Amino acid sequence: MPRVMTQAPEDDSEFEYEEFSEDDNQDTWRPLDKLCEMHWQRRCIGDLCDMMNTPWLDLNPEYQRDLVWGPERMTKLINSLMAGYYVPPIIFNVKRVTGDDGIERFQRISIDGKQRLSSIRSFVAGEIPCLDRKNRKWWFTNCPTAKGPRHILPDKFRRDFLKTVVLCAEYSNLDRVQEEDLFSRVQLGVPLSAAEKLRATTGPWQQFAVELQGHFSDLFTGLVDDKRGKGFQIILSVFYHVVHPNASGVCDARQIGKFCNSVTLTPELHEVITGIFMRYQEVYHRKPITFKDPGYLHCKKFSPLEFLAVSRHTGDSPHAS
Repeated sequence: MPRVMTQAPEDDSEFEYEEFSEDDNQDTWRPLDKLCEMHWQRRCIGDLCDMMNTPWLDLNPEYQRDLVWGPERMTKLINSLMAGYYVPPIIFNVKRVTGDDGIERFQRISIDGKQRLSSIRSFVAGEIPCLDRKNRKWWFTNCPTAKGPRHILPDKFRRDFLKTVVLCAEYSNLDRVQEEDLFSRVQLGVPLSAAEKLRATTGPWQQFAVELQGHFSDLFTGLVDDKRGKGFQIILSVFYHVVHPNASGVCDARQIGKFCNSVTLTPELHEVITGIFMRYQEVYHRKPITFKDPGYLHCKKFSPLEFLAVSRHTGDSPHAS
């Protein structure tokens, strides 16, 4: 097993308080660090839809939660917009970025509003309906996957919807730590799952997990329940057990958080862990019947413990067939 380099673990308390030195005047107010000034912008839905079809509006920064709204809740948002009800503002971080063509443009990163913007995009794409006063379904457009005829909204109402104004709160050039802090603060009313809280953190281990989840995506879409950051937590659990081979069971989010803050990701560990996932995927592709659902009524996908057990066996027996 590779040698592990450790750092002193961070304090467990939620907040850290700086002690005053003898030279400090304890009667002097020292304000907290302040974000840059926020600007209010009124943007029509049509413009936001256009931006969502370009790289210049990012709905999925690493700390964002998955799309968790179902079709019914999405439709309720569309009905609220069409009826003129108040919808909370979208929060963007606006950055200047240079495109492949060498031209500098503004890119908006969605800190809060992914569910609302995704609902709007789904409606305009014909994936979800709105409802009239008699609770009948009406659609913005036809969709290739539509089953049967649809009631399509009249052109006037389609134009009016695209002209509907959404309030946006825009910050400029926040760094990643500020983005994550702002995201966590606005999510206080909608609790994040333990896995989503892990997903909202950054560091070498978290970045490595993002890379593996993208490179071996078929493992997570095919084998485990990847909703609400669960796949991300499973990957970090694999990391934990590679470093701590005598640990038993699936480690919780608190253990993983301490691990990510106290253990250094060395090139040797990077190579070993990548090899485990490569071997896992090789077996998955070579013998898919082993991982198929043979008509189970419950637990149609691997539990975190089952996924972890296979990864442990793969790491312990890299040459087994």
